[in-house]
Amino acid sequence: MVTTSVSSVLAWEADCDSDLQYFRSLSWSAPIISKPEVRPYKAESPFRTRRGMIPVVNSFMFHKGGLLRHVSLVAPANVTTFASTLSDVSAPHLPELPTASKRRIRTLGSLSPRGAEEYPIHLDFLTLGPALHGPPRTVHGGVLSLLADGICAKTAWMHKDPLKQIYTARIQIQFLKPAILDDGDTISILAKSRIVQHLTGLGKIVVIAQFEGSQGDVYATAESLLLERSWRATL
Repeated sequence: MVTTSVSSVLAWEADCDSDLQYFRSLSWSAPIISKPEVRPYKAESPFRTRRGMIPVVNSFMFHKGGLLRHVSLVAPANVTTFASTLSDVSAPHLPELPTASKRRIRTLGSLSPRGAEEYPIHLDFLTLGPALHGPPRTVHGGVLSLLADGICAKTAWMHKDPLKQIYTARIQIQFLKPAILDDGDTISILAKSRIVQHLTGLGKIVVIAQFEGSQGDVYATAESLLLERSWRATL
């Protein structure tokens, strides 16, 4: 059984101290970061090459005018100011397996879903630069899609079986409101994410995410189904 504690896979330090200090200086993000139960972290991953641990995001977004700042934090599931917001995003229903498959899978682990209350809420503060916007002065939807996939995968990766890898099987994104850049051609947003279902015996993890602005506006939501599998040379 994989524990739900993240202490064994996270180093409790900021990804980038200057980024953390920047978000501590903003009136809307400072109250969240200053909560004693909210802690910044850096993921110790073999895929981590620069700030953040999302390889695709690192490769394509950490360039001039792209993703300017990024810091990751974690909060307990019982912090209601976060959990109540995310509870409005429903998790997708996972289809039933045939009885024969259930008997075979049962030997590998529990079929019982582990509830969302067992998992912490992950918070990612990001500042997006002018290279990532589309007309008219809004964040390109493809950028939010890439961030949603990367952040959901990161959240699942934190709590997966350490002997396995994860792969996105399905992701559904809803765009609710344009994210408009400010006068400096940047915008700072908050991405909240958490695991809402973890079927350890089936190797399935469901993560939800939500992108918010400084005034609490919800720009987009995402539901991601990720598969937890043993590594193979070919998929």
